Formats: sequence, structure tokens, C-alpha cells
Amino acid sequence: MPVETRKVLWTVLSVVIVLVVAMGIALALAYPSRYEGFGLPILEAMACGCPVITCRNSSLPEVGGDAALYVDPDDVEGMRQALLQALDPETRSRLVADGLARAATFTWQETARAIEDILSKLRA
Repeated sequence: MPVETRKVLWTVLSVVIVLVVAMGIALALAYPSRYEGFGLPILEAMACGCPVITCRNSSLPEVGGDAALYVDPDDVEGMRQALLQALDPETRSRLVADGLARAATFTWQETARAIEDILSKLRA
């Protein structure tokens, strides 16, 4: 493998490790987004055992399901309350467990199967 390729792979691996460690020790991912194409950041947080606070718009409820706390993107007090909820040991444990279970439902195999189904329908 060329040296340049190894450097790129090492850089990517380093970034992933930092992300996993940061998400693993964070109080919560506060993600007050107004629009998301998919919601990958909240899925990554859930997969790392990090509670998620986000908004009930675009794709975020589909990704977060019942495993996230939801606030309005302009509601500062609501975000403060959600952060306080995430500090509660029972709520935190539930969010972590539900988030890990929710993240496990999103696999590359399932994505590939869904894309294959769509392409099959388009060919028909």
C-alpha cells in the first residue's frame, strides 16, 4: 500500500477514534437542526452510547424514534430542560439503551437491500 494511502487511512481512523471517544463521554448530543437530509450525526451519537437531544423535523424523528429527546430548534428553555433531563440517571440510562438499540436497526446491509428493492421496482 502506498505511503500516501496509509497516511489518509490513518487520518480517517484517528478522526473516527476521536469521534467515538468524544461521543462516549459527552453528556448528550444537542443537535437543534432545522433540516437534515438523513440525520447521521444523531445516529452516530446513539451508536456511541450518547443520549440525543434534537428536533422533531425533517428526517430526525425517523432516525431518532423514541430514543431521543425532542425540542423546538428555537426553544432555548426547552433545550435547557432537555439537558437537565439527560443528567437524570434513569433518563440517561433509558436514552443510552434505546439509542444503542435504535442505531443497531440501521445497517449497511439493510440500506443495500432497500436500494436494491428501489432499483428493482424502477427496472420493472
